[in-house]
Amino acid sequence: MKKDDLTKELRRELLSKDLAAFEEAIGFTEEEWHQIKNGLNQREAGMKATLNAQAPAFSVTMMNAEGEISRSTVSLADYKGRPLALVLGSYTCPVFRRHNSRINAIYEAYHNKAAFLHIYVYEMHPVNSWFIPINLQDDVVYDQPTTLSGRAAVARDWIKAQNIRMPVALDDMHNTVDELYAGSPERLYVIDSEGFIRYRSSQGPFDDHEIDQWEAALQQLTSHRI
Repeated sequence: MKKDDLTKELRRELLSKDLAAFEEAIGFTEEEWHQIKNGLNQREAGMKATLNAQAPAFSVTMMNAEGEISRSTVSLADYKGRPLALVLGSYTCPVFRRHNSRINAIYEAYHNKAAFLHIYVYEMHPVNSWFIPINLQDDVVYDQPTTLSGRAAVARDWIKAQNIRMPVALDDMHNTVDELYAGSPERLYVIDSEGFIRYRSSQGPFDDHEIDQWEAALQQLTSHRI
């Protein structure tokens, strides 16, 4: 079975469960789950990152090569003149963890032709909120950080565990970028050299074919560069 088909099958299986089994599998009651989904849908409706429109401006704090908070910041304007492959996500999303190896490979293939940036957003499945059993199995067990240094500490563990090579920045504790780009649990963008959004994935977790589309959009932009 292909991975996309497996993802769809798992979703169908989850939705077919009775209320008790649903609660055990997802970590919430069905009513609480719908409240969470409604919240995500509201953020989706309120996002400012519109396909083929100017990308919303942002400024974020960079992490250095040692995985510590650096003194430097980067803004969207810093990438003008070069395509930008933008990734948003957090360590506690298991589907995002699975996608990281493919994202790493695309970074290795294209980082000499385009800029890449991962903006690390708030944890989707911390212990003190929507915790899921697979994170215990994978030893990805964290509270939701309340400080930037706390967010950096989780990101540092993720960088090491997933062998992340692309530059990583931190969303602020007001979740400013996440609100603008509706980036959580995971999201992919391609922004052209003039700052226009040319690809936007669906709100994750998404099927693997959307990573193919992200790469295709990146390839199209970079192949036209002189």
